Amino acid sequence: MRSACVLFWGVATVPFLFAWILIAFLFAPSGKGATMAASWWARSLLAVGGVRVRVEGAEHLFADTPVLYISSHASNLDPWVLFPHLPGHVRMVSKQSLRWIPFFGWGVAAARFILIDRNNRERAIASLQRAAERIHKGISVLVFAEGTRSRDGRLQEFKKGGFHLAVAAKVPLIPLALLGVARSLPRGSVWVRPGQAVLRVGAPIVVTDQTPDELRQQAYQAVRALLDDGVDPTHPAQQAGPRAPEQS
Repeated sequence: MRSACVLFWGVATVPFLFAWILIAFLFAPSGKGATMAASWWARSLLAVGGVRVRVEGAEHLFADTPVLYISSHASNLDPWVLFPHLPGHVRMVSKQSLRWIPFFGWGVAAARFILIDRNNRERAIASLQRAAERIHKGISVLVFAEGTRSRDGRLQEFKKGGFHLAVAAKVPLIPLALLGVARSLPRGSVWVRPGQAVLRVGAPIVVTDQTPDELRQQAYQAVRALLDDGVDPTHPAQQAGPRAPEQS
């Protein structure tokens, strides 16, 4: 019953969310007004679904300077958990195809999320360059560096794109790990289950003269340390029993 309420609430409020973001965009083209809309929507969906969020390491979060958040990724619920708990104005790097989802995709575009065309390297690089410019204007950026959701709760190899952005922007990297989220919304499901999610925040990684690959390795080890040896033990696949690691 609660899952059905979440689905109904999410669908019913998307047009309202889109209208809010569009009005905010008209008065503030930078997209900053969209932060409030996204956070409100995410908090409301979590509340209706009975998903509680505990933040560990909140002392590593700060709103007075833009940062690049590097997060683990195992569920479509991850952005809902993150947006209400990350300070400042945050934009997410996501795939270009989200733009074409009615209402939701239009809101994502109006909110000035960084949409990447994974099939066109030149366009992808141009999108990351625009993202670096936004960071310099005070916008923080969220990257799911694995590129796709983990199927079994094991941290996958990080893709390089977000770390080229880190080198260009020269802002701190904040490692994030999410636990328990895939238990509330497993891969392939649209039904949100009540439960406890944990957001673990690691110490900032200062960007100096590292290469993108060096930063990728640093960030991977930092996120891995926030998980239990690189694994979310609450993931449904881990609860079902051991499984061989995914091939990257």
